[in-house]
Amino acid sequence: MPIQKIGADVTEARWRFETTDERLYLSIFIDFYSGEILSYSTSLHPNTDFIIESLLSVLKMTKDTGYLSTMHSDQGIQRSIS
Repeated sequence: MPIQKIGADVTEARWRFETTDERLYLSIFIDFYSGEILSYSTSLHPNTDFIIESLLSVLKMTKDTGYLSTMHSDQGIQRSIS
């Protein structure tokens, strides 16, 4: 069923000299049923606010489905490689 199983991930993109000023973070929520991107947000900093922004719109979608939805995140960590 659509919007029953949802995956979440945060991806970091680096460019040029890969300093902390040269990174972009993408928070994305995808429907495992259809492969559709349900919501996303971007930020220059990996903070909670930009993840909550994309999460809130997904929660609105799950509200009226009539069944429970499951969200999965790998809960990985952000680390920098020197």
